[in-house]
Amino acid sequence: MVEAIGSATSQQIKPIKKDNSIDWKNCTAGEIREYEKEGQEVPDYILQWAQEIEKIESAPDDITYEMAVSSNLMQGAPQAVNSEQANEEAQKVEGTEAAENPSVAKALKTSLDNNNVSITEQGRIFMDTSNQYNDEISQAMQEMEGYLAQSEAAVEAAENTKNDILSRVQSLIERKNSLKAKKGDTAAILESQRLSNQIKSIGQEGLSAISNSAMPIDNTANIISNAQYTSSTGREVGAQTVSIGEQMPNGMPIISMKQFVINAGEAVIEKSTAGDAQFTQNQQENNDFGTLVAGKKAEVSRATGASEKSETEETEGSEDENNAEENNNSTVKDAEQDQIKSESDTKQNELAEQTPETIDEKITTDPNEILKRKERRGLA
Repeated sequence: MVEAIGSATSQQIKPIKKDNSIDWKNCTAGEIREYEKEGQEVPDYILQWAQEIEKIESAPDDITYEMAVSSNLMQGAPQAVNSEQANEEAQKVEGTEAAENPSVAKALKTSLDNNNVSITEQGRIFMDTSNQYNDEISQAMQEMEGYLAQSEAAVEAAENTKNDILSRVQSLIERKNSLKAKKGDTAAILESQRLSNQIKSIGQEGLSAISNSAMPIDNTANIISNAQYTSSTGREVGAQTVSIGEQMPNGMPIISMKQFVINAGEAVIEKSTAGDAQFTQNQQENNDFGTLVAGKKAEVSRATGASEKSETEETEGSEDENNAEENNNSTVKDAEQDQIKSESDTKQNELAEQTPETIDEKITTDPNEILKRKERRGLA
């Protein structure tokens, strides 16, 4: 069941719609889920509550969100509670925790009361629900190792991607560094800029690949969060089950229905306590995997100058790269034109030295030329 909830994150994302006229507190769990399937923007805590209600096999169809937040969890104080832990859990739910979070157990109890369901039948329903949560928490605890293995594999994939990217850019970085000595060389400057863009592009490719390979870590995080909510709900259901069991009449058999109900409630409270401890540890392990992947990204960023971008930034970045390429091409053309102009000026200067005016001036004023003329005329 936890896996089914977690897998919802990998489904195709629907366009979000927001209808402010919807009165969520008067919606049943089924109606809330229908709105969500239609693409309505449902508050996260309400949607999670509705998903949890849907899981309860014995839950009436008329349970509304208002039932989860408007009435006291315990309908009638138990005369005596055998389980001290159950009593503590009930008090916890009645306090600030219940005020902040919608209670599945509260909604179920209110619905049964509104439908005039007998205390004995309520005990049977809550016993079955406690057993259901006991099984779900146990299943989640068993499956968690597999999800963490996927997260660990994601770290290995990120490491391989990082190594591949650094290997690809190493020679490019060396070539770029070799051009630093050629200061003032237009061609070297342009080549260095081209190499920088290429290195950054490869780095961006690597960051995207690492992000994709890290998706199992995000998926595991969602699954752990759902498991924690299931465990917390199971604890509330268990506390309510014990309370109802204490209100049931004593039966004739050696082990009466009343005791079965109480035992089921106490069992799921115990299972929830174990689940909470494991899921907290699992969450820390998964967070550590996420930190390792972030470190791989940081290495790629430092080596290539690339950075992760949002979809909007990627579009803008693509435009910037195109503009940069156009500017680069323009710079190349300007440099070529400057070189052509320089060569043209040089040729014109050389040609000017051979013009008649220059020759006449040289003959008239050059002492060597004057001496040669005198020698030819026999005057020297």
